[in-house]
Amino acid sequence: MKKILLVLGVLAVLFVVLVLGGLFYVSMQLNSESTREQIRQAVAEKTGADIKIGGHSISLLGSASVEGLALANAAPHEKSPLVSLKQFKAKVGLLSLFSGTPVVERVEVQGLEINLHQTKEGGFSLPFQKKPVEGEEPASGEASAPAPKLSARVEAIEVSGVSVQVFDPEQAVLASVKDLSARGKARLDAGEPAAELEAKIAALQVTPGLQAANISTPVTLAGGKASLSKIAADFCGGKAAGSAEAGLMAEDRPFTAKMAVTEARMEGILKDIGGNPETLTGALRLDFEGGGSLNAPKDLTGKGTLHIATPVVGKLRNPIIPAALLGVPALQSGQFDAIEGTYRIEGQKIIVEDLKVLSPGLRVGITGTVGFDKTMDLQGRLIVDAGPVSKVADVAQGFMQGLLGGKKEADGTAQPSSSEVLKGGVPFTVRGTSESPVVRPVGPDPLNLVSLIAQALGFKVEGEAPPATAPAADAPPGSEAAPQAPAAETPAAEEKPKEGLRGLLPF
Repeated sequence: MKKILLVLGVLAVLFVVLVLGGLFYVSMQLNSESTREQIRQAVAEKTGADIKIGGHSISLLGSASVEGLALANAAPHEKSPLVSLKQFKAKVGLLSLFSGTPVVERVEVQGLEINLHQTKEGGFSLPFQKKPVEGEEPASGEASAPAPKLSARVEAIEVSGVSVQVFDPEQAVLASVKDLSARGKARLDAGEPAAELEAKIAALQVTPGLQAANISTPVTLAGGKASLSKIAADFCGGKAAGSAEAGLMAEDRPFTAKMAVTEARMEGILKDIGGNPETLTGALRLDFEGGGSLNAPKDLTGKGTLHIATPVVGKLRNPIIPAALLGVPALQSGQFDAIEGTYRIEGQKIIVEDLKVLSPGLRVGITGTVGFDKTMDLQGRLIVDAGPVSKVADVAQGFMQGLLGGKKEADGTAQPSSSEVLKGGVPFTVRGTSESPVVRPVGPDPLNLVSLIAQALGFKVEGEAPPATAPAADAPPGSEAAPQAPAAETPAAEEKPKEGLRGLLPF
């Protein structure tokens, strides 16, 4: 009996040794370089993309990790990896593998970098292209079997250190995300993914350099749509809040967005986009509602309003006209009451339907367009109704008429006074580019105010209009000596733009 027990004991020990040895051998094989290369080749064949894996680890207890994963971008951007991953970890509940619905207890993603390059057509250049297997031919007339619709659950997701950059066809940065992190859970129901996450972003930058920080939002993925229901962020000294939704599974990947900005500082915005912070200061309130396609973000459409409280134009702080001759405080201090307006975005242009610059004795109304390519086509009207200015203009007009003789209109009526011209508004245009704008007065400009203000702002002035006091009684209509009538299509500061006018950038 003792011999039998001894033999059984020896067999038991041998069995345990064999099992442990087998498990050790399997573990060594699973974590070998040859297995890693087989995984890499399988992924490369399925996707057609060049992929590298620095290291991996697979435990028989249900955990796995991958380090140093890199997926090359399509030519000619191979040096900018589409995906670069520092580490991925996952832990699977082994018993759940036999339940039909596997449970992933935990997923960790660390140090993920994504670089997307936009094409001239507006899409993205991606490296994915299935490589044909040598000797394999598709069966003629044979329908492929539908992929099985799997179900699974991920009980905990933790993502950290994610950065994303999107480049335009000229390799300028369209948008970038720095240090994104997220926590939550996910599931796969019959092949359809769903997730609930809480996401945070340390910094977000979008062209032409606008930046937001400390962004947070819940993210819900369901039915092929991603929803960011409550976005909150710091923006240039103020706050931004909004929501967004995108159809990720649709072919055109449409999205909608709403955003409201309060108490942001204009000087901070100008600094972000590379401008002089002293050009314009003030508190900005802005809202926007619109949408477009993730495949072509430049084709954004939408509308909104803006309001800048107590703006100060730095270049107007030094008086452009002696204070004794002028009753317009804004042209002495550069401070206005407000800048406000409505705008639209369409056709890769920002269109302001009604922009007003308001201050005591002086108002400016502007409409027109500014393209995403920075080209400008603006129309405006400068209205002055300050008593001192009107009196100075009328005195100058009377002096000139006394020296050179009075002038009457073609119908025999007296020429309007300079004060009436100023109150009716001096029309002007602004064209060129935002880096090199050109201002052109369109009608009579008593005291040459449009030119003086434009020059003070550093704009180029062309084709200065003759003052209303110029003697041109005998000049034929259309000649250089004849005063031009104000452009009919240029609205006053309080007028709504006439039909067909396309508006401009908010500021």
